[in-house]
Amino acid sequence: MPSGTRFSIDSLAENLKQLGVGMGAHVHVAYSGGMDSHVLLHALSELRESMGFNLMAQHINHGVNPQSGSWATHCQSQCDQLAVDCQVHSITLRPGARGGLEAVARQARYACLEKILESGDIVVTAHHLDDQAETVLIMLLRGSGVPGLAAMPQRCSFGVGLLLRPLLGCSRRALWDYAQAHGLRWIEDSSNQNIDFTRNFIRHRIFPVIQERWPQVAQVLTRSASHCAEATQLLNELAGGDLALCRGGYSGLLRPTAPVLSIKAVTGLVRPRQKNLVRYWCRCAVGLAPHAVLLDETLQAVIGHGESGCAVVRWQGHAIRRYRDCLVIVPDFDLPGVEQQIRWDLRGPMVMKVLGLRLTKVDRSGMGIDPRHLPTEGVSLRWRQGGEICHLPGREGGRTLKKLYQERGIPPWERQQIPLIYIGEILAGVAGLWTCRDFAAAPDRRGVVIAVESC
Repeated sequence: MPSGTRFSIDSLAENLKQLGVGMGAHVHVAYSGGMDSHVLLHALSELRESMGFNLMAQHINHGVNPQSGSWATHCQSQCDQLAVDCQVHSITLRPGARGGLEAVARQARYACLEKILESGDIVVTAHHLDDQAETVLIMLLRGSGVPGLAAMPQRCSFGVGLLLRPLLGCSRRALWDYAQAHGLRWIEDSSNQNIDFTRNFIRHRIFPVIQERWPQVAQVLTRSASHCAEATQLLNELAGGDLALCRGGYSGLLRPTAPVLSIKAVTGLVRPRQKNLVRYWCRCAVGLAPHAVLLDETLQAVIGHGESGCAVVRWQGHAIRRYRDCLVIVPDFDLPGVEQQIRWDLRGPMVMKVLGLRLTKVDRSGMGIDPRHLPTEGVSLRWRQGGEICHLPGREGGRTLKKLYQERGIPPWERQQIPLIYIGEILAGVAGLWTCRDFAAAPDRRGVVIAVESC
């Protein structure tokens, strides 16, 4: 849809085809009831039969504005007139997140939409040319890099489906012309005039001044976003190749879901390439790249910290850690206290969500705990206090768990996470790793192995 052209049903149909919307698609419109989303919904309702897709409106009630209830009623009424099924979702915003109310509302809105989708479903939003230009300017003022300046993509993965923005090439004025021509009625949200919000300030105070000198500023900034999007694609391809070259081995028990990086390989790259790789790596693992300050902290505190297992950067509910030559991203769990104990009767799996662990009892010949040592009430799960000693079968003398962990290459954070198996007040083994000699099954007898995995 060329910039500045009149919005029409035909031009929308062509853009939808280019974005991959075909017969049988399930299309969900993010429908606020404002002019932009109402124009999109109206035009899609005109196309659904000829293009063969299923159409539904999703209205998110943030509960912030006193009129939000009447807005939901209005949206339902408009959808009834268009014979479009409308679902209203009420959400509760949690203030205090980075970015203020705008960011909190946006994150909650997208999280709600993502939960609605089934595999292959499509969410379409009514972001247009002027929105894109405003986003570019906001990103510039935040000091964003190339990926941020690429602003909003027309098409991207979204949960188990897709997110499309088919109006990015169309101006707000063109949508207004369409709305007037079709006699559409929409909601006017008074908060859109509140210049305390960054986007509103830019829209009402900054852009009018710039447009007096550069009338085509929206098209120009959007073109720059397209250039940055192309550059981002090249950076991602470079990072993907570096990720393959910098993969490392991992000696821990709980395999991270994200690829493990080799510190030696990463430090062999020039600094900008290191940053590009770590950004890409984090985005693959968490879905979001760290901001510049956190990225520098990661490179300095974790990669440049030596082989200590104590170096850690916490971010987005995860922890970026290193151990020996490994750089990993793992969930940032609250580790149990040394005095904590959990009784497990071994009759079914033991799931510890706070630690992200699942323990199971597995029968194995010549391995694990001899069942004759297991009391009817089961075992006690405890965590390291320090100084524990285990005598392993076939080895002279006892070894401290610290020494065994070091020999096995278990990272320090896993040492605090993996439970110890106690029978009475005596250490019988370590889940997923060892059984102490006095409790071990003989080679010709069936034993009980306590297996552990991430969940």
